Parts: sequence; C-alpha cells; structure tokens
Amino acid sequence: MSEFKGTKGEWFVKRYKHGFKLSGQSWEDFAKIYTISDGSDFDDKYAIEAEANAKLIACSPELLEAIIKVSDFIDKNENVNYWARLLSREVPNIKELINKATTL
Repeated sequence: MSEFKGTKGEWFVKRYKHGFKLSGQSWEDFAKIYTISDGSDFDDKYAIEAEANAKLIACSPELLEAIIKVSDFIDKNENVNYWARLLSREVPNIKELINKATTL
C-alpha cells in the first residue's frame, strides 16, 4: 500500500464569509469549500451542506489511519479469527479504498 502524501497532522475547519477553509496545524489554508447561497442567511441549506462536507474532509486523515489498521488486522488474522473473516466479507474493497486515497 502507498503512503498518504497529503498534509500531515490534524486538519481544521475554519468558517469564513462564503464557506469553510481547511488547514493543517500550521493554519495555512490548503482547501476551501464554498457555499452556493440563494441570497438568504449563511445558515441556509447550502452552508449546512458545505460545513458537513468540510468536517468530513477534515477528519479524512484519521479515517484513513483507522481503515489501514482494520486492513492490517484482517491481513494478520483472517485465517485464524472469525471477526477478521467477518470484516473481510463486510468490507471486501478495503484495500482498493486505501489505494484510492493514497495513490496519485
């Protein structure tokens, strides 16, 4: 499996006038998620959707780390552990997902 080549460390979501900014621990912005407002208040449905997307993206490094641990557990225990076999059946595409997130 490839190593994650994106911004290391925890990611943060900061709210600004027309959306949300994603940044790393240095607070340098590396992504912006804009809302498409219909002219109403910032808390309209577009802002709620943009904030949800920003939060999901911000926790993606932690999600990737967790899924790699699950994949490693399956690899080490699939032949001897019922739960590992069950996980393998429930998430058969786990390696493809990891490769999708780590391959440029």
